[in-house]
Amino acid sequence: MNALAKLPRIPLNHLLPNLVTLMSLCAGLTAIRFSLQGKWEHALFAIMASGICDTLDGLLARMMKGTSQFGAELDSLADIVAFGVTPAMVMYFWGLHDAGPLGWLAVMVFPCCSALRLARFNTDLDAANPPPWAGRFFTGVPTPGGAGLCVFPIVISLGLAENGFGTLADQHWLLIPWQMLVGVLMVSRLPTVSFKKLRIARDLVPVLLLAAVLNIALLVTIPWVSMFLMLAVYAVSLPLSWLSWQKLARQERVLH
Repeated sequence: MNALAKLPRIPLNHLLPNLVTLMSLCAGLTAIRFSLQGKWEHALFAIMASGICDTLDGLLARMMKGTSQFGAELDSLADIVAFGVTPAMVMYFWGLHDAGPLGWLAVMVFPCCSALRLARFNTDLDAANPPPWAGRFFTGVPTPGGAGLCVFPIVISLGLAENGFGTLADQHWLLIPWQMLVGVLMVSRLPTVSFKKLRIARDLVPVLLLAAVLNIALLVTIPWVSMFLMLAVYAVSLPLSWLSWQKLARQERVLH
């Protein structure tokens, strides 16, 4: 009992966010299991659940004042698996396993780009006196967004199959460049908007809430339409983010 009493006690506000991070990791690994069983719908939902947990762990840590270096490192390691290895392997089992060496090359490139992107983010190499507005943007596509874009062809294919059309799983000429492109976008210098720091005008809040409710309804009834809309909106936001960055940079140059 005396030995147990001397063990260090971990505060609850540090423990809960880390548990949610581990849930994100487990959801990502479960997506791989579902893909091995050919349950693509379940695999996509598992990746989505992993993304939700990834958002919640940081939110919980900030709300409970439980941020720590251990939690940050655990989050990065979990992200490499959940949003780097998992979507690449799901794509491999879905369509790229028949694409030969080029298919496996695309599978390897994606998690490598994910790891490089997270390493750059953690070491904060881009923090050389950035302007105040730069905090609204990420450098490159963040790993959860990259994971969603990576499996976008599966979302489209399942929606097409549900309506009697063919699958994209055998379109290797499309899948290989797409997976490599998303990987490159993660390590690129492309500014992408941080939705966590996006400010919404008060007049648009009711519209945004209504859109969120409709999207949840679609997710329950027609999940592929909901997933398609979410990923399509995110894809469209990438060039818009670049245009917004350029506009703010021009304003910065005019002021100085």
